[in-house]
Amino acid sequence: LTTRDACRSPRWRVSSMSQANKRKGTQAEVEVVNFGKEELLDIERVARAGSKDQGDFRIRLKSGVDVVGEVKNVRSAWSQMAEFLRQSLVEADHSREATGRPSIGVVCTKTRGKGPAKMRIVCEFDTFIDFLRLMDQA
Repeated sequence: LTTRDACRSPRWRVSSMSQANKRKGTQAEVEVVNFGKEELLDIERVARAGSKDQGDFRIRLKSGVDVVGEVKNVRSAWSQMAEFLRQSLVEADHSREATGRPSIGVVCTKTRGKGPAKMRIVCEFDTFIDFLRLMDQA
């Protein structure tokens, strides 16, 4: 099998497509964090932690609450939103366990052709109510 033949194989194409998607996701995460810093938020990218992942970014609010975000740069985010929201809640729980701070999980979706200011933040309504209650206690 030559290198040329290997590059034509479906296995190689899937791997390169996965790498391209990973790059797009990482770029979106960097854009979110950089924009948040420009807006003077206390925001950081969060290192991947396998089964105990704590989201892609964390915003530490002065109230003591953390907003844990899962960034998605995919074409059909809405069709997968239920799973993305479930994932954000699990990762917010992991963040809460690791930091001891109350955490709210959100999904941040990239809008094609737009910058980070036009990304969308999505959460379930009960999560939003929890967020408001936590902020009201501050």
